[in-house]
Amino acid sequence: MLTLEHVALAKQGSTATVHLRPGQMLGLFGPAASGKSQLLAAIAGREAPPRGLVATERPVTYVGPRELSRRIKVQQVLRQAETNAATKVLTELRLWDSRAKSVGQLSDSQAAALVLAEAIAMKPMVLAIDSLVDSLDPWTFTGLERLLLERKRTGLTTAIACNRLELAALCDAMILLDQKMPIFVGEPIDLLTDRVVSEIIVKAGKVGPVESIVKPFRVKVRQVEGGLELSAEEGQELAARLLAEGYGTVETVFIRSETIAQAILARLP
Repeated sequence: MLTLEHVALAKQGSTATVHLRPGQMLGLFGPAASGKSQLLAAIAGREAPPRGLVATERPVTYVGPRELSRRIKVQQVLRQAETNAATKVLTELRLWDSRAKSVGQLSDSQAAALVLAEAIAMKPMVLAIDSLVDSLDPWTFTGLERLLLERKRTGLTTAIACNRLELAALCDAMILLDQKMPIFVGEPIDLLTDRVVSEIIVKAGKVGPVESIVKPFRVKVRQVEGGLELSAEEGQELAARLLAEGYGTVETVFIRSETIAQAILARLP
């Protein structure tokens, strides 16, 4: 459905190869000026990449910040698409109660949601979204996540360039960019496989006995209200185990695995 073969934004350096099937999502992440929008424009067929090939079996519907200037009304979305589908989209994106307003009367989040609603309600097969997701408030963003998951099940292929790292959990493939160079290409889970980091928090009632056992380990100890809190680095599970099993003053041990969003931040400069 959507293929990137050795695509690059620079004349030299690493390239990105991705093959998306119908119903899959590609996320483009990176700091400002990293090349996210340029790569998405190449995916949408709006410009040719400096190197490599982008191919798709279906036309790509592209939406980005420029569409915000259009003076459309929410009601137009209802007229241009199947009524039931448009009603669902407007409801999920929190626009139903504002359907008589023009773009000029909407908040930044609502204006971005309206452009997304218009595109999604038309039921495209391939959708490219540039930056608009970043303007959504948390409630509207949650609604968009639900819509994208639903449309993925019906075969929508999506490429999204944004800074909302929590969206990576929905992606089937991901490209991390820095200075217009791909620094990671693959499935989000691969980031966790490459760099698994856990944070270990141990809480105890008495400081002295616990401090004596953790001194050989790389563990941070600090007094908090109601007891002691310890933060251990990766590989210090033994410290947590000794604390948990060796001292009655230990109350709880928490092990927090790294999220995909944290793994992305760790990769980016």
